[in-house]
Amino acid sequence: MIGALSATLGMITFGAVVVGVGLILLGEYRRAFFRDPRAVMTLEVFTRAGGGAGPGYLAMLLLLVGTVFILMGLAGAVTVVGIVVLDLFHLL
Repeated sequence: MIGALSATLGMITFGAVVVGVGLILLGEYRRAFFRDPRAVMTLEVFTRAGGGAGPGYLAMLLLLVGTVFILMGLAGAVTVVGIVVLDLFHLL
């Protein structure tokens, strides 16, 4: 039971770290865009032509993946706590 709770807390922590990195990357991308929009658009065009994804796309992907990890961790934590509460009620 402690292992399951630790795993869910680990997923929440990992998700928060991924969201934090995504926000930092998105902030840097925004700052670079407002500093020199033409250079950022050129970078986007070259990465799309090369078959890759631009930094803005990667930042949004990190935010999405991090949010999914946080939600899965929260669902797991609620499930584990629910099982413990049900076991306690069965003891009464």
